[in-house]
Amino acid sequence: MKQQRTLIYLKATEQPQASWVRWNENNEIVQSVEQGDLEQLSEFTNDTIYVVLPNEDVVLTYTILPKLTRQRLLQALPFALEDQLIPDVDELHFAIGKQQAGGAVPVAIVSKEKMRAWINLFQTLGLNPTAFIPAIFLLPLTTGEWHVNTGTEECLVRTSFWTGFACEKSQLDTWLSLKKIEDKLTELPPITYSELSRLQLLETQGEKLPASLTLNLLQGEYQPKRQTGRTRNLWRMITSLLLTCVILALISNSISFLILRGEASHLEKEISKIYFHQFPKANSLVAPKERMAEKLRKLEGSGGKNIYFVLIAELGKSLMKSPGIKIQHLAFNDQRLNLEITATSFDQVDEMIHLLTQAGLSVKQQNATTVGTQVKVTLILSAGKL
Repeated sequence: MKQQRTLIYLKATEQPQASWVRWNENNEIVQSVEQGDLEQLSEFTNDTIYVVLPNEDVVLTYTILPKLTRQRLLQALPFALEDQLIPDVDELHFAIGKQQAGGAVPVAIVSKEKMRAWINLFQTLGLNPTAFIPAIFLLPLTTGEWHVNTGTEECLVRTSFWTGFACEKSQLDTWLSLKKIEDKLTELPPITYSELSRLQLLETQGEKLPASLTLNLLQGEYQPKRQTGRTRNLWRMITSLLLTCVILALISNSISFLILRGEASHLEKEISKIYFHQFPKANSLVAPKERMAEKLRKLEGSGGKNIYFVLIAELGKSLMKSPGIKIQHLAFNDQRLNLEITATSFDQVDEMIHLLTQAGLSVKQQNATTVGTQVKVTLILSAGKL
């Protein structure tokens, strides 16, 4: 069943006002408001709500990344862009569009503080928006041309399907020149100018939604949750059933769980120790695998492989598959990694040696002894022959 649709354009100021246009089920405009109080929007709780955000609060860009899952892309993005950003990446929300040919990933960046403020604003009105849209995506798109609109408080410039910016009208020429330099253009492309008000932009472009929705900021932790009463009840039943199964599993396997949790905690501490040693300025452990892989690639490309990191990486992989093994001592000398380990059996040690050998390392075992119920072994690892 079709719903009425409301498109709301928030002002760039902190004033509690907005422009909006409302369409009925037949895509006909039934209400247009140039400037109204936000409290009036509380009447539209059953509408599909789209919110246009002031572009001065949103940065639009893109970066080149390898083919990854959406979750991996979102994990890698902050570190791919952190050199271009002034705020701490932990304070920013990243939303992405569909990855393009060649690996380009369109990105919209906004502060988490702003996102929370906007979401709280609409929650107080009893509204649950479907999308947050940067304002430049209301401008038309013509291949090979830029579009500039000067009819709103902020001057809006759309330069491609995914990119654009907002600036003060008095600074438009400066920003256009900077964009030309950034895109390495010899001259500016043809530019179409308009002086459409916020309401006119909503009326001319809003009727195309949701088909023309380019990039929605409501992603990840801010993704809207729409559930019917029947769906909520079904999920409650499923959750209760799953919770019962989990409790039974925990009771029947409590001893194994405690052992595995201890080993997992030990591995996490070892990973954290290595991570913060390599990234001393990091405030938190974020995407360790991706960051270590990126650092290894940079080191390999800057003058040969760093054997220490290669050995550590392969050792880490084998430890993840050998939970009963603990490192007691580790040292790196003469392109070799010397380590003392303890295990519950020699079979565990043999399995770890097998994994390291499969990874292409040379492994030499020394000083195997037993201490109580533990096995203590000294190993020498090398990327070449020992």
